Amino acid sequence: MSALEPLARQVLQVGGCSPLSADSAGADDDDPARRYQIAVALQICLDRSPGFVSDHLRRLLLELAPEISSLKIKLGSLEHAVGELEATRFAPTTRLRGQSRWYFGGLHYYGNQIGPGNTYRVGNPEGTGSLYSLQDALTLTYDIQLNFDSSFSGKDLLRIRLRAGDGAYSGLRGNLVTPMSRLDGVTPFCSPGSQQRGDCRNNILSLDKIYYRLPLGPAFTLTFGPRLGQKDMLAIWPSLYGTSERILSAFDYAGAVGAYSDVKGGGLGLSWRQPGRKSHYWVASAVYVAAGAPTGIPSEGGLLTDASRGATTLQLGFVGQGWAMVGAYTFNQAGARQDEIITPLSAQTWPTWAPGLNGAVQSFGISGYWDPTKASDWVPVISAGWGFNQNNYSLSGPNAASPLLRAQSQSWMLGLEWKNVLERGNTLGLAIGQPKFLTSFSNNTGQSGAYDTSWIMEAWYKIQVTDALSLTPAFFWLPRPRGQLSQSDSSWNDAVLPTSNGSTLGVFGLVVKATFRF
Repeated sequence: MSALEPLARQVLQVGGCSPLSADSAGADDDDPARRYQIAVALQICLDRSPGFVSDHLRRLLLELAPEISSLKIKLGSLEHAVGELEATRFAPTTRLRGQSRWYFGGLHYYGNQIGPGNTYRVGNPEGTGSLYSLQDALTLTYDIQLNFDSSFSGKDLLRIRLRAGDGAYSGLRGNLVTPMSRLDGVTPFCSPGSQQRGDCRNNILSLDKIYYRLPLGPAFTLTFGPRLGQKDMLAIWPSLYGTSERILSAFDYAGAVGAYSDVKGGGLGLSWRQPGRKSHYWVASAVYVAAGAPTGIPSEGGLLTDASRGATTLQLGFVGQGWAMVGAYTFNQAGARQDEIITPLSAQTWPTWAPGLNGAVQSFGISGYWDPTKASDWVPVISAGWGFNQNNYSLSGPNAASPLLRAQSQSWMLGLEWKNVLERGNTLGLAIGQPKFLTSFSNNTGQSGAYDTSWIMEAWYKIQVTDALSLTPAFFWLPRPRGQLSQSDSSWNDAVLPTSNGSTLGVFGLVVKATFRF
């Protein structure tokens, strides 16, 4: 036995501490493992008996000074790591994920409808409207999202999302003249009327989503909550465009704007995935969500009422190796729509829960994607989709839409993304399509057809600066965002169809987006 061991045993015995284990007994004083073992035992003894002092102890401390110093450094690092872990821990099953996006940019209008005052009168079914000014100032806005994800079994999910922003009056979000120039992620939403009255509220942290998802056996998943979107409950999202980046909000609907109307409110959804397969499997979804779910007056909202402003979606798809094809049908009640991704004429003829335009919309969509990038980075990820909508109007009751007999609309998109362009982690994106535009309608005065064609285009390049920061310069072009109502002071009930009146109005957009993830 070495000379160090008898000294250590004597000190531990006098100090009333646990005896030294017999492991590696007989090792010499130069054995690092045994010296660390004795140092650990001595440190534990001193922690339990802080007032213990003796000559033998001083001698032992001097002999083991390097090992004790090393232990204190390692213990300090461990305590720091534990402290950092405790600071970010809300509950044993909860984690916080945050994202903040900053938008610097503006719009440039062109065309023969930009006259004195730069104003446009937006009509409604009763023939009245307001004068709206062009929103073409250079702006800097932000959006922040805080996602709290909790799991109680390791397989379920409770998600709470808080959100805030200051883009209510920016032309990049609540654009009164050209709603389709809204950028993806700019918040908060503010209606044209609220903007005109100055009622919009920026910089308010609000509850954006709250819902719960849990598995029901190996194949089914149930999702429900008081505030969620259609996309949160579907078995699959049929587009890869925008997974890494996108600019215009109009490209967030897989090309089928009516089928994926993205109504937000209270709802419930059941999804199914063919079990036992990692590729080449079927998926299906049945989803209901209502914007009027919190309202207690049946004539103004609630669940499963005529005024719920709800959407019911059935989805069926097949997922292969790097590709998918998905079909969807949605029954949209009056008022279930997204104004920023449809032309003004299509929006004004969409059934609403208001006097004169009741009804519903049946929407169909076919969307899919193909990801061949495992073969080459220079081959783009391709996403495409097409949608068709049939408006059905109520022709009886106090809110009968008697002037309109029939209306149809369509939309489509094609998105391309090239990964690792010029630098690993950087992505180039291009997209083109048409928002939901009216293709035909007829009314009781004999008018029919439509001349509402509109286009949307964007290009962007995402620079991945670090894992937590990306910068995306982007350009977008809307050559006819107001469609058939490009002429100032026009509305659906005085449009002459089909014809071109030579009125032109377009908009270019330039923006640099910074995205922080934490």
